[in-house]
Amino acid sequence: MRACHSAAVMLVIACVLISCSSGEVESDAGIAVPVLALSAEPIFVLGEDGTPEKMFSSVVARRTASGEVVVGDMASVTVTSFLPDGSFSGIIAGKGTGPGEVEGRFIMELPFTDTLVTVGIPPGSPPDVSLFSLTDGFVERVRMHAPNGQPPLTGAAYLGLGNFLVERGLGFTPISTLPDPPALIPDSATYGILRTAGKDGEASLVWLPAVQRFSLFTYHWPGGVVPVTMSLHAAGHRTYVVASGSIVWVVESGSGSLSAYDTDGESVVTSTLPLVPRPFDPAALVRAREAAVSRAASARDSSGAMAMYDKAILPPSMPLVSEVHSGPDNGLWLRVFELEPGNPQHFIGVNSAGEVFAQAMVPAGLAVQQFGPDYVLGVMKDERDVPSVVVYSMATGQ
Repeated sequence: MRACHSAAVMLVIACVLISCSSGEVESDAGIAVPVLALSAEPIFVLGEDGTPEKMFSSVVARRTASGEVVVGDMASVTVTSFLPDGSFSGIIAGKGTGPGEVEGRFIMELPFTDTLVTVGIPPGSPPDVSLFSLTDGFVERVRMHAPNGQPPLTGAAYLGLGNFLVERGLGFTPISTLPDPPALIPDSATYGILRTAGKDGEASLVWLPAVQRFSLFTYHWPGGVVPVTMSLHAAGHRTYVVASGSIVWVVESGSGSLSAYDTDGESVVTSTLPLVPRPFDPAALVRAREAAVSRAASARDSSGAMAMYDKAILPPSMPLVSEVHSGPDNGLWLRVFELEPGNPQHFIGVNSAGEVFAQAMVPAGLAVQQFGPDYVLGVMKDERDVPSVVVYSMATGQ
């Protein structure tokens, strides 16, 4: 086991960072943290231009090492590739039930240089994992069979060499009775590493420690089809389980603890993010509630927004991070939590040893989907809510 214990100090994330585009920021303990500057404008934009291939709706995108961009669209249920100049290259997968097709909503990742992965999201799509070569197309579709009669499995990510990150069960748990509001319902999950049948013909499964993935909160729904309903608590603490290359990372947003596991299920890194917990500011809570209500698309959403910021169901401190993305070389990029989004988004990079090595300020409004070695890819929506895939170059800090 390799352990890395970061100093419990706070990164300098105050106003000076927002106006900083390059150089280094030094923490209270004297740790120099490079700020990797992004380009002022995107270096690549893939958006609506009148052609059917670019009429995106609900998309996930990834950029390859050679500069091609692969886009998965949940509405059209397609996976399409585009050349570095933005021109259409071809359809990798389309809607269907056969090998090399996608049946409904799916997760899409590019964990290795030439391997594209799609994972079906139940209940609309079977929880199978499909592997594609960017040069040769469809390779294999793997159904997540648990060995020795264990519970059903849902695929979560591909770790390479026949290893898969899986979740126990089918990805959702029915709840028969909701507690009276305001109340929290913890959502627990157990992940494991499945090694599919090798030369000996036997598969193996190693379970990782169970986690509380997130919390749901209950609230009254005046005039709704049911008097009490529930939603995800976006301001609550949660645990992220993310595959980066062949490593599985477990990140607790409340404590900042990091744990990494190899494909044998062995712990290889333990660390703690050098971020100090911050209390909720009462005035900021009021503004956040008002902003959430103004964005609500329905009466149910409005009721949920009003209820979520109730002090009775808030944790004692704000989450430290609100997004976790895989990074190059088995690392991570994590977004520092902000109760009131709108300013440039602050991300910190963690290397494979669990150490913070860099940070970046990402434009507000960009839904980040991928951190590459020298770029950030995300989705930006226009005033009509039409998405475009954009790429910003990012300094390497070398």
